[in-house]
Amino acid sequence: MVRLTVTDILGKEIKILADGKIQSGAHEYNFDGSSLPGGVYFCKLRINGRIQSKKMLIVK
Repeated sequence: MVRLTVTDILGKEIKILADGKIQSGAHEYNFDGSSLPGGVYFCKLRINGRIQSKKMLIVK
């Protein structure tokens, strides 16, 4: 099971980009943060209980 989310600095989920079973291989997802205020956000990828996150910065 895969879950790809964007969260704010407090951990609140802003957007769910993928949720469920996904075939193995390379995938690409687009995220439009133009409606969000500037600040620090995180992209979190959860795969079978393991979590990897990357920090994103939105500058306005």
